[in-house]
Amino acid sequence: MTGRNDDGNAVITRVLDGPDPGVPWRSRLRAQRALLLVTGGRRWDESVEQAQLAIAEGERDGDPVTVGLALHTLMQAASGTDALEIVDRGLRVVVGADPESMDLRLLFLTNRLVALSNLHRLAEFEAALTSTIALAESQGLLAWLGSSVIAALTLWTTATGTGLCCIWTRHLIR
Repeated sequence: MTGRNDDGNAVITRVLDGPDPGVPWRSRLRAQRALLLVTGGRRWDESVEQAQLAIAEGERDGDPVTVGLALHTLMQAASGTDALEIVDRGLRVVVGADPESMDLRLLFLTNRLVALSNLHRLAEFEAALTSTIALAESQGLLAWLGSSVIAALTLWTTATGTGLCCIWTRHLIR
């Protein structure tokens, strides 16, 4: 299902074909186009090309948001250690308490939980879980984070055979 991805891609194309929107918007729009291409069922190759171009522009312009958005796109087709490497690269890019990139940081942190769970790296999962939830709570984004953490906890609980999912779910929903 493509939703309105074609419409979004058309708008981005019109903007990028017009007067230069400048830094950082040109590269951020390119990163968004890459995500729309992959989630809209288009060719993966075209999406990767756009994501890599956005990464290069974002690095040149010193824009961690662009780089993070493009890495998020590349993560869509990654699994295992490849996914974890992309997530860790994203976390090296969107660092600190920058309000402009906090959503991306939390997205990478929750994807890191899922990747660690999928790789059965349970000690690292446990260590990352508390700090991820604490960061989300400190930013007032715990509800936003909740469903992603619950999904990761479900994977982790299945892998370990523990009941910790129920404990953390109650903490998230309170």
